[in-house]
Amino acid sequence: MVSRQTGVNYDPPVSEPRPSRFLPWSFLIVAAVVAASQAPLWTTTFHLDDWPHLFFADRLSPVDALSYGLLGVYFRPAGQLLWWVLFQVFGLSHVAFHLAVSLLCAATAWCLVLTMDRTGLPRTSSTVVTALVAATPVVVLTAAWISNLYT
Repeated sequence: MVSRQTGVNYDPPVSEPRPSRFLPWSFLIVAAVVAASQAPLWTTTFHLDDWPHLFFADRLSPVDALSYGLLGVYFRPAGQLLWWVLFQVFGLSHVAFHLAVSLLCAATAWCLVLTMDRTGLPRTSSTVVTALVAATPVVVLTAAWISNLYT
C-alpha cells in the first residue's frame, strides 16, 4: 500500500495473536466467582413457577417441547427444550438443576471473557468485568429461579 502523503510504500503491521497463558487463569477466576456467588443456591428447592415447566417437561416429547406455547403469548422454544433436557437427565433433582444452570452461567461468562479478549481489551480487565457481571444479582437470580432462564 502506498501512502498518499509521502508516496512511500507502507504495509500495515500484521497483528500477532496474543499468547494465551492468562486464559486458563481467567477461566478459573470466573468459575470461582460463579461458584462462590451461586453455591448457596444449590440446595434450594424448585420455586412455584418451576412446577408447570416440570409438569410439561414430563409429558411432552422434544418436538412438543419446541412447539409448546407456539400460539400463546410466551413462545420460547430454546428455554422449553432446555427444561425438557434437564428433566430427562436429572428428573426432579433440584440440586442437579441448579448445578446445571450454574454451569451454563459459567460457560456464558467464559464466552464473555473470550469475546472481550478478541476485541483487544486487556485480559485482566475482561476477567474482572466478567467476574463482576457473573456476580450480579440478575445472574444469581437466574440460577436460583430456574424459570428465569428465558431472560
